[in-house]
Amino acid sequence: EPCIFKSKSTHRAQQTLQLFRDSGFTLDQVRKTILRNPGILKYKAEERLKVKIEYFRKLGLDEEEVATIISHQPIILNYSLQKNFSPKIPLLQNLFGSKANLCKALKRAPILLLFEFETLERKLKHLESIGLLKHEVEELFMKDSMILSLSTNKLDKNMGFLTHTAGFRPNIVLRYIQFLSYSVDKRLKPRHKVFQYLSPKHLTLSLPSMFCLSEQVFTDRFLRNHPEVAELYEKCRG
Repeated sequence: EPCIFKSKSTHRAQQTLQLFRDSGFTLDQVRKTILRNPGILKYKAEERLKVKIEYFRKLGLDEEEVATIISHQPIILNYSLQKNFSPKIPLLQNLFGSKANLCKALKRAPILLLFEFETLERKLKHLESIGLLKHEVEELFMKDSMILSLSTNKLDKNMGFLTHTAGFRPNIVLRYIQFLSYSVDKRLKPRHKVFQYLSPKHLTLSLPSMFCLSEQVFTDRFLRNHPEVAELYEKCRG
């Protein structure tokens, strides 16, 4: 029996690998897909994998795009077509306005397929409620999927600081979406204090650039030779 099971598993694995090759996956994409979701080697390629690849192709994604999406989030292949994707895709299409916009979003953030639709809708509406236009929120989703993992409290706190205290317009937040994930108390607020202190003396300072610097570079550039600035920074960080 173990030999029969091993033979069957090996046959399925070979079929899966062949399916990926036939579907336009590069060797690197095949490797990433298997390493991130090795369980799919036991699936029946035709029944559980091929139908999903074909489903994404019918959405309007080309061969290369489907391979990219799956290799980035191969856990997608574990989800049921009937129970998950078929009911969710039309809702997502309506949420993003068109099939073309949805495809664009999936290429940027395949993790969209893993979230409950209600969660995505709630995040969209919440971001609109704190000052972003619908197309700006969609751009955020497509630009960086990490925003989906942020709590509404985190979004409120960071967006409030960036727009009210730092004075950024929404287009600046869109350009530097990573600011929404930074710590307000340990990074944004202390660096803003340093910016306020130094900006009258250094007209070329850029607040977004200061926010982006690594801690080491920020320390070397602004704190090491300015004890009074270093003291202000540490006091603000608590």
